[in-house]
Amino acid sequence: MDPISLPPWPMSRLLSEACAYWNIQHPEAPADPVTSNWPLLYNAVHAYLRHEQTGYDRALTAGADRDALRHQITQEAATRYRWLRVERDPRTPAQSHRKENRPLNRFSRQLADLTGDRAQLTQAIAHERRTSARGWQERLKKAQERLENVNAQIKKLNSLFFTPTLERREDGMVQLCTLVHMHGVPGYSFAERELPPNYTRSAGFKCPQCGMTVLRSKCPVPVGAGRQMVAFSCHCYSLLLEGEGRHAIDLAYWQSISKHETKIMLYDDKGLLYGHGLAKEIAEGRRKPEEVTKYYGVKPGAFFDLLEVRFGDHQAVQAIAGDDEVSDEQLERISREIVLTSGDVEVILEVQERVYED
Repeated sequence: MDPISLPPWPMSRLLSEACAYWNIQHPEAPADPVTSNWPLLYNAVHAYLRHEQTGYDRALTAGADRDALRHQITQEAATRYRWLRVERDPRTPAQSHRKENRPLNRFSRQLADLTGDRAQLTQAIAHERRTSARGWQERLKKAQERLENVNAQIKKLNSLFFTPTLERREDGMVQLCTLVHMHGVPGYSFAERELPPNYTRSAGFKCPQCGMTVLRSKCPVPVGAGRQMVAFSCHCYSLLLEGEGRHAIDLAYWQSISKHETKIMLYDDKGLLYGHGLAKEIAEGRRKPEEVTKYYGVKPGAFFDLLEVRFGDHQAVQAIAGDDEVSDEQLERISREIVLTSGDVEVILEVQERVYED
């Protein structure tokens, strides 16, 4: 790999750049420099450094060892950025409680930033076409791809976070003005904050994905932009609603917000990577094969990248960190303790197409 030369940026800029990169790659689970959990930000920074600031992807294509490359970049990052340690959050604790970090304020800032990015990319495209300097076609293609991603994010922010939707229920039409957030790190989160037990109550059902009781705030909580919403949360999702919509939240609706299949089995060229419990149920006749979605030809590297980024703080993932070989017992533990969705599989397939395919 080419010599590593990481930018001498302060923490605030590196976190902002890493989150911008992460949010383009993972719009379904956005990261924020201030309000996101530190393990998610730590993984986002390393993903950004590998793919955007080093020759990591080119070296992999040329046949370099993946684990050795990652170790080399991690060591260089630890030397350059003394604050970048997975075990310690270097941010000021008080930051997470400021008004400007409430969800709608944060998304408003994201929308403003994306609008600025769109203007800059539009100017860059016009400049490349006008000057036609050496290598302009490749730069133009990359700028157009980035512009397409930015436009998609703007559309999603406008449609999901700022447009009320109408949901038809058996008792009539109910307006649901919702904000849905998939947690990068498992845990309860009510408008990006924790609430004491006496401020919450059970919603009356458990999340089928994480198995935790869905809790709701007893009263509406401030979410920014001068608005207050009732907050619902399990360990994998948060949902904010205003108006009468809060009375329509039940198990069926909670299942619908993710729209993700969770009965999944993944196979690489050697055999089963994920879904060992389902395989056993099928073998014993306790589940029909057609009830399970199977994916073949999955690249182990892309699978482990997803685990590191989405579940890097989980003990089952930490247990395999740095290992050259992963045993069947370790894969079975991952299958047993971590629930992957079809959305996660989409990320795996995207990563392997971009990084691991020849």
